[in-house]
Amino acid sequence: MTDPGSPASAVLLALLLGVAACGAERPNVVLIIGDDLGWPYYGFADSPQVLTTTSGPTPVADVVQTPHLDALAASGALFRNGYATASVCQPSMTTLLSAAGLHWVQWEARRVGSKPARGDGTSDRGGAPFDRTLPAELERHGYRSWEGGKMWGGSFRDAGFTHGLATERRPVLAGMPGSAFGREGWDPATCGSTGDGTPCPALDPLREFLDEIDGAPFFVWFAPMLPHKPYDAPPEYRRPLAGLGLARREVLYLANVRWFDELVGELLRELDARRLRDDTLIVYLSDNGWGLGFQGVFGQGRGKGTPYDLGSRTPVVFSWPGRIPVGDYPDLVLASDVPATILSYARAGRLPESMGLDLRARLEGGAPAGRTEIIQHHLGDTVLAPPWRYVRHADGREELYAIAVDPFEQADRAAEHPRIVAEYRARAEAHLQALLAERAVP
Repeated sequence: MTDPGSPASAVLLALLLGVAACGAERPNVVLIIGDDLGWPYYGFADSPQVLTTTSGPTPVADVVQTPHLDALAASGALFRNGYATASVCQPSMTTLLSAAGLHWVQWEARRVGSKPARGDGTSDRGGAPFDRTLPAELERHGYRSWEGGKMWGGSFRDAGFTHGLATERRPVLAGMPGSAFGREGWDPATCGSTGDGTPCPALDPLREFLDEIDGAPFFVWFAPMLPHKPYDAPPEYRRPLAGLGLARREVLYLANVRWFDELVGELLRELDARRLRDDTLIVYLSDNGWGLGFQGVFGQGRGKGTPYDLGSRTPVVFSWPGRIPVGDYPDLVLASDVPATILSYARAGRLPESMGLDLRARLEGGAPAGRTEIIQHHLGDTVLAPPWRYVRHADGREELYAIAVDPFEQADRAAEHPRIVAEYRARAEAHLQALLAERAVP
């Protein structure tokens, strides 16, 4: 046995204390939210979709330009089978804004009859404790927070942020204060990969926040309305795509995808320049999907505003260099897991009403998260329980897809498998009742 007073014991004690101190550290947190960025449209996506170019059928991965998002995914844990809680932004972002990761059905049920906002970080749509938001919860644990871009919680103060760009108590949509974040001040002559390397003015509001808090732990909501319309990417980003012979709608959308990726690159460079990257947990996902080539406009075909897989599936990335091992995981992950995991890393504890899984153990080399199904209730009901995905439309029509071999849901198999349809219908109904029953949770 080692003598407690020996030099070896002293070294061992120092090492143990170092590990304990390291484990007690809380990272800064940056939540990056893509807007209408469908899961096939990343270089890392391994998507089977092909586009028609002057060279013939071409894998979409050979066309899309997302080097910064690709590098971010390669630097941490990538969950390819992630899902938003809805296929449009408002209900989806509600889940991310909620400290408990509430499903939008629950959020709406809870806000009915709740007290007016008290200015203490609760939602402007109600001041009840169950409406407490992620930034407000983080502030209770010493974090300062900043909102930039699209957000559905009213003004940044009503949503619980200490700083931000949304100054009106209405949802941040096009034309509202803060909605131009990322677009405003962007010039390809100075910004992004085509620029001259000088700091991009588009990020000045974030720089001002970081300067002001002067080293305090922070949470950043980084949600530029990209690649969401208007499809007004600079010509420098459209021109190379137009030269491939793509359809006009494909050029416009993918140019906006590149613009968003360039903005993510500027953010990462800023963190590196401030030597913050090693102290910062970055989380990435999209608020909902998009079906390029499968839909022309919102709500039609496959994609955003529909109950199909393309509308809500998104990669989810957690990156913290040196703390989260690099990994590529098949686990089913839901947007409600994001607030739970962020709060875990912030040492903020788990809320009793939390709807998400804390993925921290999985991120640090543990066992799979264990979720076996994703059930959603928006524009109908869906059940993803591989190998099947069930869809019940608002008008009662039911469909069934072998999702592993038919990822874009082209061959309805419902008529062949009535037993599976009935089983999945029952799962969806039971899940909705369980969600609604949670409205009594304090």
